[in-house]
Amino acid sequence: MFAQVLAAQVFSVAGVVLLLGVLFYLDRNLTLARLIAERWAPALQQAAGSAPAAASQSLPQVLQSAALPAHADLLPGRAPRMAELRERLQGKGVTVTQLAMVRGEPQTLWLKVRGPAGTRWLGIREPLVEPYLPLRVALALALGLLLVLAVSAWQAWRLARPLEVLRQRMAAHRPGDMQAAAPERSAAGTGSSEIAAIGAAWQQTQARLSLHERERALMLAGISHDLRSPLTRIRLAAALLPDGPGVAERRSSIERNVAAMDRLLQGFLDHAQAADLALDQPVELVELLQRLARQALDAALAEDTAAPPDGQPLLRTELPGQLLLPAAHPWLLERLVANLLDNARQHGRPPWVLRAELRQQEVVIEVQDAGPGIAVQDREAVLQAFYRGDVSRGRPGSGLGLAVVRDGVARLGGRIEFAHDAPRRHVVRLCLPLARGPHELI
Repeated sequence: MFAQVLAAQVFSVAGVVLLLGVLFYLDRNLTLARLIAERWAPALQQAAGSAPAAASQSLPQVLQSAALPAHADLLPGRAPRMAELRERLQGKGVTVTQLAMVRGEPQTLWLKVRGPAGTRWLGIREPLVEPYLPLRVALALALGLLLVLAVSAWQAWRLARPLEVLRQRMAAHRPGDMQAAAPERSAAGTGSSEIAAIGAAWQQTQARLSLHERERALMLAGISHDLRSPLTRIRLAAALLPDGPGVAERRSSIERNVAAMDRLLQGFLDHAQAADLALDQPVELVELLQRLARQALDAALAEDTAAPPDGQPLLRTELPGQLLLPAAHPWLLERLVANLLDNARQHGRPPWVLRAELRQQEVVIEVQDAGPGIAVQDREAVLQAFYRGDVSRGRPGSGLGLAVVRDGVARLGGRIEFAHDAPRRHVVRLCLPLARGPHELI
């Protein structure tokens, strides 16, 4: 915005200065043309033979030539300064049909004058109607323009800076941030009353958003916690059922449904807790990712997942020796990667690959599988809370896994990407910056 405001002011000021300069230049030349006509008319009349010589007058010296002198350039007769000179001389009885200029030192103005003795070229070497803008006038205009531009730049910066600060504060806000900016006199208060009002409205909006997030997290956590107790009692009651015909099958059904409900509640808790963590801990990712890979492999083996073709391992890791994320939270990173691995295990096909590397000041974590992946038109929708695609409706889950990933990645200042790196290789990629901006809330 600073560049736009400054450019608008620069063009406006330059246009005004140019217009004033042109008007000043024309008016000055017209005035000089009138004065010069008054001085030159007697001398030109005598040289043309239309008036007797007057020895008592101090007249300029007039040169005469039958033809246009060499190195003389014809001047446009319609130029305002020359037209005024010809008109004034015509009023004094001197008929000028053409004008020419010999530039350089000395500068000579030649006039083709029609008189009683015929037509001839008459030249005068005196300070003339200047064909160019004088250096001192150009310098004064340039200095004035620079001064106005400096003032305009300062004013544009003063107007744009509060809006830029406000823009940075808005851009720094992440979904789920629980810390609202405390009401204080910010840089936006140094601007106009309208900008100050926008800053105050944004603070109120941020406070309302934070309050909404806290209430939502409290509600989800409360519901999840309150439902855990009856689930525990149901699980215990199922375990205490006496053995008998058909009891084992019913007990197994109860335990499966309790486990599905427990996973659903855990998704609620994850979604609520992801917004309430201070991202201020250094996290060593390699050890964390190795542990998550082992857990995912154990879960796949427990589910008796079919082995991939060609004897490949179910899950392969490609990790560096060390990879540190300076400011994060281990639980949040664990939930992000665990959710991706669970999605790959439930909706994709083996073999699975867990990769991590440092790429251009970003930590890049990838989870690959051999499944069909997510259609391009569904990639935005699957990141919304409780969204479940048609393929997933018959499977256990809450539809919160990728929503937790989306919110967590946003809090970390990163992004989530979907891609197909090779045929039948679906990739979900997390790109997390090593350092977040100074205005980003954690």
